Amino acid sequence: MMLTFNVLSLTEEPWVASAEVPARDLDLDADLRVEAPVGVEVELQRLGEKIHIKGAVSARIRLECARCLNEFILPIQADLDLVALPADSESRPAKLAEENPEEEDTSFMAYKHDQVELLPEVRSILILAVPMKPLCEENCPGLCPDCGIRLDETDQ
Repeated sequence: MMLTFNVLSLTEEPWVASAEVPARDLDLDADLRVEAPVGVEVELQRLGEKIHIKGAVSARIRLECARCLNEFILPIQADLDLVALPADSESRPAKLAEENPEEEDTSFMAYKHDQVELLPEVRSILILAVPMKPLCEENCPGLCPDCGIRLDETDQ
């Protein structure tokens, strides 16, 4: 399912939507192997020409541990908080971000032809939620530099 919403149908009353997005629709790198469809729940609300979008993205991603090289599943639960503006608006998203530094958790995006497309935002959220050095567990001992066996599996 695509995450495209028609702005003209939105009102000041919040509108709630949920979807399951297949991993293939997200065009992720081969390193990010999503185990099941990505869950997306959003609430959209029109505030003049602005569209406030908040919600959550959830996924289960299979990764390789940076210390022991074992595969593991990392559950991801990330918040989504966006303000969408028309692409031809005088209040450009980048300008709004500069003018509102107190809203550092809020992202600004542009929409075109009365359509808000959230798929790129969901993709970005997933990529940013994955740690640079994923660990299967916080105290992963890693591998023995001599024999290559996981350290907690050796007698030493």
